[in-house]
Amino acid sequence: SMRSVLATAMLLLPFALPAHAVTAASGAVAIVEPSADKGTWGYAPSSITVSAGTTVAWINRGTQVHSVFSSQGSSDTFNSSNLSPGQSYQHLFSRPGTYSYFCAQHPWMKGTVTVH
Repeated sequence: SMRSVLATAMLLLPFALPAHAVTAASGAVAIVEPSADKGTWGYAPSSITVSAGTTVAWINRGTQVHSVFSSQGSSDTFNSSNLSPGQSYQHLFSRPGTYSYFCAQHPWMKGTVTVH
């Protein structure tokens, strides 16, 4: 019946994407400081997968100044400059590839944008 087909489709949907990847038509990444332990600070999600032509936006949800700097050797460079709490930065990813980035103020904070 149509009802059982729908139920089956809904069960299968969560398994269509890898658990570690977030796929979005427009990407949004929060810069977070969940605790006083700086080792917990980072980008949420730390890895995001989007289609070519997608604009990814980062917003600083923390209390410190953070930034988004493409890692050396990236074919598409992007640099947010300093983002005060509440500020955001956007970058349009037009070419497929994997783009790594980090926070200039806190270099252990790292993230990846995969464009396909």
